[in-house]
Amino acid sequence: MSRFQTLKTLASPLLLKQCEAIIEDELENLQKLFRALEVIEQRKLYKGQYENFTSYCQNRWKINGALDFQGELTFNFKTKDEYELPKIS
Repeated sequence: MSRFQTLKTLASPLLLKQCEAIIEDELENLQKLFRALEVIEQRKLYKGQYENFTSYCQNRWKINGALDFQGELTFNFKTKDEYELPKIS
């Protein structure tokens, strides 16, 4: 096994633990975010300023993609630099 492969093998569990800690810390906030977006969509609170919910998400929050609150929630943020990935030291 090369030195890089060994380092990668050792770093993967650590990176997983760091990512899971972030998810655990932020899960409640994520649920609140999805609920707020769901209310805005269901009650069409964006009307008057935006043509539709997709336009609202794209223009107001820079969220692209599909938001399906009954099934999977999938979306991409245009600005990835808003989030800092865990650093491996």
